[in-house]
Amino acid sequence: MPLRHLDPTQKHVKLLRAALELREGEEYEAALDLLRKVVNLEPDLLLGYVFLGLVYQDLDNEKEAEKSFRAALLIDNQSVEALQSLGLLLLSQNRLAEAFGILRQLVNINPGNQDVLDMLVPALVKDGRLEDADQILSDVWEKTRHEKIAVRYARFLVSIDRVDQAHDFLLHALDEIESPHLLVELALTLVIDEKYAEAIPLLKRALELRPDYDRAIRGLSHCYAQLNIPEKALEEAEHALAVSPGHYRNWQTKADALLLSERYDEAVEAAQTGISLINPEDSEAQPVLGILYIQKINALLHLNRINEALVEISKAQERVPDDARFYHYPVEILAKEGRLSDALAVMKRAIEAKVFASEGEQLNLLNFIADEVINEYHKGHIRDAKLAFEELVGWAPQEPRFRKALDFVLTGKGELT
Repeated sequence: MPLRHLDPTQKHVKLLRAALELREGEEYEAALDLLRKVVNLEPDLLLGYVFLGLVYQDLDNEKEAEKSFRAALLIDNQSVEALQSLGLLLLSQNRLAEAFGILRQLVNINPGNQDVLDMLVPALVKDGRLEDADQILSDVWEKTRHEKIAVRYARFLVSIDRVDQAHDFLLHALDEIESPHLLVELALTLVIDEKYAEAIPLLKRALELRPDYDRAIRGLSHCYAQLNIPEKALEEAEHALAVSPGHYRNWQTKADALLLSERYDEAVEAAQTGISLINPEDSEAQPVLGILYIQKINALLHLNRINEALVEISKAQERVPDDARFYHYPVEILAKEGRLSDALAVMKRAIEAKVFASEGEQLNLLNFIADEVINEYHKGHIRDAKLAFEELVGWAPQEPRFRKALDFVLTGKGELT
């Protein structure tokens, strides 16, 4: 029974409300004392045990928390509050088999509960149980026939590289619910398969249903850009901005279209506008922030504004610190410019920050540096080449190319390749 349905004049209800206020004020021990009194007064009050368990969790007493949640389930084994609390606790303890059973039961009771799906599906994926996650979302769709569930299921399928299955599912869902959201998701499956011309009619239909849907407009701009129709790409980008000028993604779309049109000065401005619209605390915007910096840097490089590009790269490293691209770029630029010591300094920071996804990625960039070092050696910069190859050998001692090159620089014997 929800708290609002309890008689506020009853002593145990007054105590319960007082305990919740104490918990909100982080006075957990005091709240615990009141909740113990509540369950003593009303041993059949389910919410008393649920809140008791939550306060035990606040106090890091997971053993007593579990006892309290299970006591609540003895009163009502279908209680959403008790099942959800116990399921979360078990997940946090990595007791996955038990947690999945509890949360699966909760999905059966309330299939449209997005909070439960937020817990259960990622946990299943993390545990490698993709088929179970697939089955749960499929079952929930069958029970609810809800648009949000359809979108969620389709995105899940795309995330695990089942694009064809997502496409077929969305076609089926659209037979029941024609919505702009589902049309855009279906178009996305075609875009992933590079079927841009086929995606365009779906995006246009989505806009017929919802003319201000800027996600569909961005999709159109992207498709035209991929089909190398820059004027249409820019037209749709401007359309998206007319609908929502304060959305950073729309400025990203415009910057893409301007880069395609080789209008680099305007692309710099568009990308910077998008960057300025992103709140530094917005973690979900980080991937787009990285793209906007890449757009601005690319435009500056096309304009041969090298120093400005390097400044933007430094800013990007601060705001998107785990993105290896902002180490690749300066290393490549500086090495090509013959600024080997600067390139090596950036490479050292990248290695220390462990930004590379694999040893192969790191080695590829080291080999790029080696190519430029050889160019500098042939220009007569022998000392710089020696110092550079010493660094490369230190970073990749297992790579014979760097050792042979260093030996050649030191002795003149062997080969420089």
